[in-house]
Amino acid sequence: GDPRVDLPPFRRLTPAAQGITNADSLKLWLPGKTVAVSATILHGPPLSPEYELIRSHFQNQKPIQLTRCYAVYRLPPASPN
Repeated sequence: GDPRVDLPPFRRLTPAAQGITNADSLKLWLPGKTVAVSATILHGPPLSPEYELIRSHFQNQKPIQLTRCYAVYRLPPASPN
């Protein structure tokens, strides 16, 4: 993996550390963020249920940028209710 993933301004997305345990918690965490999702998470073998949530959320979205290893997505901020 890219060693810069743990250096500012980046932050590693570890579902358990961010409290992402289901689709609702993922949707609460994502607004306003720019997220780089690895090709392994998007297209690799099955992973833990939390990573499968991430895969299913991003697989049908259009990334703003592709690299050899990552698809980058920019999520709009949450709309005020």
